Amino acid sequence: MWCGQVLLTRRGLYIIVLFLSIIAAIVYGFLPSPIAIDVVTVKRAPLKVVLEEEGKTRLTERFTISAPVAGTMQRVNWDVGDKVIAGQIVCEISPLQSTLLDARSKTLAEDRVSEATATLRNAKARLLADIANAEFAESEYQRIEQIFNKKLLSRSALDRASSEKDRTTA
Repeated sequence: MWCGQVLLTRRGLYIIVLFLSIIAAIVYGFLPSPIAIDVVTVKRAPLKVVLEEEGKTRLTERFTISAPVAGTMQRVNWDVGDKVIAGQIVCEISPLQSTLLDARSKTLAEDRVSEATATLRNAKARLLADIANAEFAESEYQRIEQIFNKKLLSRSALDRASSEKDRTTA
């Protein structure tokens, strides 16, 4: 009798409902979920067999194609493995479109021209200085050779002058 009184109370009723809901959640969790499928119509068609394998490519000859000018290469209408005959056109290159010369580009180009001019001037000045050094070394060698021929100077001084003359001439 006591057991019946406990079940009839409100608290007992809540416990029973909670216990049944836990059992229902466990059962629902173990139910299989539906699988999504595609439905298609069956029809007769040729059988397609596809083989997929991994392999290594061995190149017998590798060629690099390059162009001496900048441009845009047109679409290549060749496939891998196509044979090419000597003199045959492989692709065409369209020249690049010339860009507009804005103030910044113009200034940059002028700066490059002035830099090149200054470099050329410096190179000419260095060339003149080197020519003058070579002429001086040649005359110095001739003076030392005359002194050496009079037996007034050692052979090492003549060799040093000869080496200096050869170095500056080069």
